Amino acid sequence: FLDGLRARGLTDTYELMSPGIQAYSWIGRTGDGYRYDYLHAGPALAKLVVSSEYLHETRDLRLSDHAALTLTLDADAERLDTGSLTDAAADSAPMLF
Repeated sequence: FLDGLRARGLTDTYELMSPGIQAYSWIGRTGDGYRYDYLHAGPALAKLVVSSEYLHETRDLRLSDHAALTLTLDADAERLDTGSLTDAAADSAPMLF
């Protein structure tokens, strides 16, 4: 699935901002961590990514068993055409998935 998103031109925003760092968005009772939660951006938005981070307070406070994932973009506030998921690499419209 993740390879398919990459093949369609979508970028994993956490990996973009923290290359080579293994993040976990869910921690099991045994302490094993897994990365289940992702944000992907199409080419038009990927170049605007300022930060993408996991916030574990949602797990620590037991609001969820998953960490929250944040994304900060350096973009002007306006309504954006989000394009389609068919082929993000060929579509210049901003896209998040």
